[in-house]
Order: sequence, then structure tokens, then C-alpha cells
Amino acid sequence: MQPTMRVDRTVLKVNQAFIVTLLFIAFLLGMSLGGQWLTGAVAAAMTLGTAKPAYGPFRLAYWYVFRPVGLLKPRVEIEDPRPHRFALGLGAVFAWLGFAALLVGILIVGWVLVWIVLVLALINLTVNF
Repeated sequence: MQPTMRVDRTVLKVNQAFIVTLLFIAFLLGMSLGGQWLTGAVAAAMTLGTAKPAYGPFRLAYWYVFRPVGLLKPRVEIEDPRPHRFALGLGAVFAWLGFAALLVGILIVGWVLVWIVLVLALINLTVNF
């Protein structure tokens, strides 16, 4: 018998909000101001959040900043966390590919890949896709 799995939907929303916000800032900064490096940092955070969810930087911000000061409250639901983890991992792959393309100067491909991650995270954030 499989133990009951739970997902804190607020953690998911915080994660998605960070991804959307930081990737949009990276795009606005562009290449001249280091937007590609911010893209790499988001990709690294997403990778860590996939590999070791308890140590994901966005999750830690929720647990140690937003939740203790009462800005956000947990919304725990009985749900399998694996699809969310898979989506985060796939987003990390696209973010890494976008980062790599930006580093080697294939700007259109790089930013398109970044925008794919940004838009999908935004859809998930706003309509619970």
C-alpha cells in the first residue's frame, strides 16, 4: 500500500512565480546586462528543486521567508507530487538549453526556449494547468 502523498499548492505557486518573474527579468536585462546568467541561475534552481525538492531555493524562500512572516499560508492537498517534479525537471532542461544557446550566441533559439519555460510556468501559475 502506497503512503498518502501530499502537495502544498502554495509551494508550487511560489516556485512558478519565481520562475516567471526571474526569467522575465532575465529577458528584460538581455545579453548586455547578464540576462543569460540569470537564466542559468534559474535553470540551476529548477534542477536542484527537481533533484532534491527539500533544497530547492524557491521552496526554501517560501518556508523560511514568506511563510514565517505570514505572507503565505500552506494549502496542502492529497496529490501525487511526481508530475509536478517531472514538469519542473523538464522546464529545467529547456532552461539549460536556452542558457546554452544564449552563451554561444544563438539568441533567438535561446530566448524562445526561455519563453517556453516562462509561458508554461505562467499558465500553471494562473490556471492550475
